[in-house]
Amino acid sequence: MSILTRKLSKMETIAAIVVGIPLLFYSYVFAAQEKLLFRGAATEPGIEEYIKKTYPLNEELTITADSGAELRGYFVRQLPGKKHPVLIFFGGNGEDSTWFAADAEKLPGYSVAAFNYRGYGKSTGEPTEKNLYADALKIYDTIAARDDVDPTKIFIVGRSLGTGVAVYLASQRKAAGVVLVSPYDSMVKVAGEHLSFVPVSILLKHRFKAVTFAPNIKSPLIAFLTEHDEVIAHERSLALIHAWGGEKAAYLLRGTTHNTFDQNDAFWEETNKFLSDIEKKDSQEKSN
Repeated sequence: MSILTRKLSKMETIAAIVVGIPLLFYSYVFAAQEKLLFRGAATEPGIEEYIKKTYPLNEELTITADSGAELRGYFVRQLPGKKHPVLIFFGGNGEDSTWFAADAEKLPGYSVAAFNYRGYGKSTGEPTEKNLYADALKIYDTIAARDDVDPTKIFIVGRSLGTGVAVYLASQRKAAGVVLVSPYDSMVKVAGEHLSFVPVSILLKHRFKAVTFAPNIKSPLIAFLTEHDEVIAHERSLALIHAWGGEKAAYLLRGTTHNTFDQNDAFWEETNKFLSDIEKKDSQEKSN
């Protein structure tokens, strides 16, 4: 073997390593993205007992998706009688969404529906962007058809990953109002900011491009940003808010991080005010 051949062989080996390592890493990211994006969550200890003890009118429900997957969650009705307004909640990528039903007492006068995504809590099946969208429609239609729900007063609530699901749902079904916590314009851009060295725009299968749905939604919006959000940058939230097609308002929750928003009383106070203002406006329009 000549000196030139040996040099080329060595250079080719180095080139293979330089190119091969990133490709192996990218292959891992592509294969593991479901586990990274849909982290799953077990049912929080004690939450079932708390809901049953606190809300005598609660119902533990199972909604069967078209694919056969079972979506488990709660419908918490706080008042007897018929035709109450309801909030439907979609949670983050690593949480048991039924915690929102457990906090229904902080939203007096409103029923709350909270179901876990496929593979979360007691729900079965595999979570994907397509599946979460389809399940959101199924949940909405099931809740709207209930005798104790006013279908004209269904509010959609989403947090973090769930804001993408909530925005999609609001673009497909009528929402009296939408409440978003740490929203984003596109999961591609969110992931790209955390993995700037990875070609996310090529690798990411579940893109959750909420900004494409937002302009067509005319429902009023209140969006909450946490002051020290370490997951979703304010720029991502503001891009979604600016694209919203209806009335909109943004509120900064001081002293909070991505996962502590609900510990700030302002979140509950402003949400209740938002809901109340919509209902008052609706009543005035009906009386005129």
